[in-house]
Amino acid sequence: YIGSGTLIAERVVLTAAHNLYDRKTKRRAEEVIFYAGKDGLSAVAAGRSEALEFPTEWASDEASADAHDIG
Repeated sequence: YIGSGTLIAERVVLTAAHNLYDRKTKRRAEEVIFYAGKDGLSAVAAGRSEALEFPTEWASDEASADAHDIG
């Protein structure tokens, strides 16, 4: 799966919760690899996730869960 994110601090990437948890399958990502400045096959830098967090409301089946699509 490929998604996008924004580097907001030296070791913090802000992304959408749907990149971290799939509500259809009820599975969360085990690992995320972030590529900074990716252009085709090359990137300026890369890093692996140490922790993945998203609002617990995103994992619910409630209609209002879409409002919590941030991770």
